[in-house]
Amino acid sequence: MPRSLFECSLFLLASFVWGSDFIRAGDAYALSARAAGANACYNVAMLEDPRLSLRMDFLLRKSRVGRELGDEELAQAILLRAQNLAVSGSEIGRTSFLLGLNAFFVGEYASAQSFFSKALLYHPDPPLELLYYLGWSLYKRGNYDASRNVFLNLADLNQGQFSSEELNTLLAATDFNTASLEVAKTRLRDAAIYPKGTWYREEALYLAGYSAFRIDSINQARRFFSDLEDSTRRIYSLACLELADGHFEEATSLYSRLDSEAARYGQAVSLYLAGRLSAAKGLGKDYLEGNPQGAFAAQTYLLLGTIERDRVLFRQAVSLIERGLELDYDYRPALLRALAETQFARKRYRDALKAFSELFTSYPEHLGDETARLLAARSLFYLGETDSAEASLRALLDVTRDEVIANETHYYLGEVAARRGDYLAAAEEFASVKQGSLYARALRRKGEMLAKSGEHTQAVEAFRAALGVTTSRDEREGILLAIEESRLALGVYPDRITMLKSLIERYPDAAHNPELQLQVALEHVEEGNCIAALHEINKLLARYPNSQAAPEALEYKARCQRRLGKIDEAIATYREIPKLAPSSAVLLRSQVELAQLLLSLGRDAEALAVYRELSTTSRSAADRATFTLAMAEIYYSQGNYQTAVDLIRTVINESSSASVLKRAFLLGIDVELARGEITTAGSYAKRYRNRFGETADYLSHRALIDLASGRIQDALSGYRKAASLYPQRSESRIDALIGAAEAARLLGRTGEARGLLEQAALEVQIDRQRIEITRRLQALE
Repeated sequence: MPRSLFECSLFLLASFVWGSDFIRAGDAYALSARAAGANACYNVAMLEDPRLSLRMDFLLRKSRVGRELGDEELAQAILLRAQNLAVSGSEIGRTSFLLGLNAFFVGEYASAQSFFSKALLYHPDPPLELLYYLGWSLYKRGNYDASRNVFLNLADLNQGQFSSEELNTLLAATDFNTASLEVAKTRLRDAAIYPKGTWYREEALYLAGYSAFRIDSINQARRFFSDLEDSTRRIYSLACLELADGHFEEATSLYSRLDSEAARYGQAVSLYLAGRLSAAKGLGKDYLEGNPQGAFAAQTYLLLGTIERDRVLFRQAVSLIERGLELDYDYRPALLRALAETQFARKRYRDALKAFSELFTSYPEHLGDETARLLAARSLFYLGETDSAEASLRALLDVTRDEVIANETHYYLGEVAARRGDYLAAAEEFASVKQGSLYARALRRKGEMLAKSGEHTQAVEAFRAALGVTTSRDEREGILLAIEESRLALGVYPDRITMLKSLIERYPDAAHNPELQLQVALEHVEEGNCIAALHEINKLLARYPNSQAAPEALEYKARCQRRLGKIDEAIATYREIPKLAPSSAVLLRSQVELAQLLLSLGRDAEALAVYRELSTTSRSAADRATFTLAMAEIYYSQGNYQTAVDLIRTVINESSSASVLKRAFLLGIDVELARGEITTAGSYAKRYRNRFGETADYLSHRALIDLASGRIQDALSGYRKAASLYPQRSESRIDALIGAAEAARLLGRTGEARGLLEQAALEVQIDRQRIEITRRLQALE
């Protein structure tokens, strides 16, 4: 339907004028920038001659005026129709170019690149604008190397259609984003004399200044920034330089020249960089309370998140950054990157990868952020996704010009190869790391890889090279030990004990000597020479009584004393460990050994005291439940069933550990059967089955309940099934076979009982069970 008096008049004229006349009229309107009139004429022309919808030139006219009227979707649809009709190379090239422009101006840079590439392929005489927009599309997608090549071609072909200064700025932008900062700065050295009022003059000055700043040419950066016409940008940039120079008062003064919101944000940044975190945090929080949707709200959330991250309060940092993301401002890419870095720092690699993926997908220009790409690849590595990590690292290595990034990439490619067991390939990657923060570590890892592949002579060379550049005392001592390990493999020493003693003698003040002395003792333990081991342990305890190795040395001392039959001395040694290691894995392990030793000696009360102490001092809920259950087992063995029941209930109510709960339910069945409470025992069995299913342990304990209830046949079936599920020759399987034999005997099936006992006799390995089987076989006779 016509929408205006003007369109009505056109419809009235339609019966007197041919379609071609309306096309010419529409063209006249289009040339005079009257898109509505042109569109109306083209519509009437189509009504007059529907075949126009198949004409390429007409569809291009319709698309152009549609775009001018703001109807991008219709313009795109018409262009796609035109492309389908295109036959000649010229037609395909023209429509592809227009489709590329449409995609470019709505931010669909991948589609734009595809259309422009197609236009370049088919267009017989492609306009230079095609190269211009293709270069921009590549740049927007973060493909800076390809973008540079396109802009270089454009500069070569340019005959005045484009400003040479603009092209120079675009080339410098690609240099800047590929870390070629010196090249970018040199290219833009005359940026100050670029025509004022042009967009590229401001960008050129900013890029030149920031490139100079990044390579520590502060004075040059200041000159570039001072020529910026945009006062806000000029102040921000100059303030950034003052902050980098540590001139926080000058930076604050510059920020105060901005509007109130910007000034407060800038002052908060100044305070943060001055190390006054509490003051910066307070100012940031005050700003957000007064301006929760302010222009600097997203940046302020990022600043507060960074402060919390610096304080290692990662959860709070993530929360603040996510609140900034909810605002969905233009600052979103920076917030996403900060979120990814924070999740990476707290070792939440899956969450870090999710944030990096959104950053690279939604903002492909950030694919040029090589540090972010490296962290994303490392996240993949730590998640165990080795193939994906390697692909990401190699893709990064192909494009980076930053030596620091290249070093880290080679290092982690070495770790990838090491994980796969390809030690020589790993050594090559570590050897590719050049001077820098990772150099010493890479040399050491190279030596370790060569040693693992049996190349000990080369390994020693690599270790010695690492020793020459390593300053950390701990690292140096570790490298010295690695050198001696390789020399041992080369036959320099007759055995490891000799090598370790030689190392201790040559470096008597080494911090690692207690650990080396302990290793000497452990070598003797491995050989079964407990007397020599005790001698070395006593030397360690005499020389280094307060070292970190002392508690473990006491643990092995007690074990050696037990092997030598010195039980009382072993008990006394075990009791010394809590004084040296009040909270450690050695403490828990050694005190459990002590309790078990006391139980084997019949000293239940002392064992209970040990477990009680462990259950009250352990930080782990699972460990506390384990020790409480051990106490319940002791009370059960003593016949103190009520106390055992109370402790079992405590464990079941407070523990979430599956292994502990299994043991608690099974012990509960044993205790309740001993008390004669068959119903309660059945309740424990039901709870076990509901949670863990019909395991072998469940079936054997269910058979106990059936036996106590007089359901002998059910008991026999349960024992048989349990025995079939237990591993051959295991203690639990032998107990199940003995139980099945007892059930068969009660049913009067003596032959079956004898067969079950004889099968158990063939598999039994424990003397206690062997005696029980013999007794039962004799009873059957």
